[in-house]
Amino acid sequence: GIDGAAKSVENTYDGLSGLLNYKKLQKQRREALELASRQQWQLMHLQTDRNKEREEMERAERERAKEIERHLAHLNLMKKERDAAQANWRQQSHALQSQTGRFKEKEEEVERLRVDAEKLAMQEAAALSALEELREKHQQQQEEASRKVVQMAERERELRDEQQQQQAQIHALKEKLLEMEEATRHLANNGGDDNDELPDEFYCPITMEVMTDPVLAADGFSYERAAIRDWLDKEHVTSPKTGAALENKALHPNLSLRSLIQDRLMRKKEREVARGWDGERGGGTCLT
Repeated sequence: GIDGAAKSVENTYDGLSGLLNYKKLQKQRREALELASRQQWQLMHLQTDRNKEREEMERAERERAKEIERHLAHLNLMKKERDAAQANWRQQSHALQSQTGRFKEKEEEVERLRVDAEKLAMQEAAALSALEELREKHQQQQEEASRKVVQMAERERELRDEQQQQQAQIHALKEKLLEMEEATRHLANNGGDDNDELPDEFYCPITMEVMTDPVLAADGFSYERAAIRDWLDKEHVTSPKTGAALENKALHPNLSLRSLIQDRLMRKKEREVARGWDGERGGGTCLT
């Protein structure tokens, strides 16, 4: 009767432990979904900023085109004025030749017209210089805008990659959650699981030992942090698991896997302690 009561208490404890772990995984799933939602919001916000930047660039381009057209129109007007002044100067020169009596006045008028023509020529040169500066500034602005577009595209790609990794983690978390639900139902129906074997996913592909601080690499596999960091510090650029080239050397903590490993090891230790306690009790009974 005492052994049965102890076994019932033990089964109840295992069932409660599984239920607590199930609630913990549900909380982690909600947090992962919230993080994915924030990432999606950031991506949408970045896309909106990119559209606004593109519209601003188009508006600025239209304004610069209008400004260039105004400069060209002004330049054409000054050319016409210069041509008119030169024609007038030639006309006045011809008139001076036929009107010797007013030579002095005409000479002064010609000089004034020549000065005006030179001023117009200088204004034309200044306008051409301003137009060239405007074109150079426009080219620089286009190059800067192109760099911004490239940077925004890179940032968008990084956010999409992070979102895909979050989606993969959410998918893995869902699968582990289903496993925990099945294990919880199994504990409730059969009174516990005596299988102490750990899944292959709990072992680091480099050290072949159970991981204590698993991190997710760019190849989609989890490794012990110290082992994969040592691998990358030795200038390796390929995956230790597949041998394929790594897109980057970023490492992300795999909190869900670490929680599963800790939970499984804790349950394994509890079963070992329970079996040892049952063995001691059994030995005492035989001695009696």
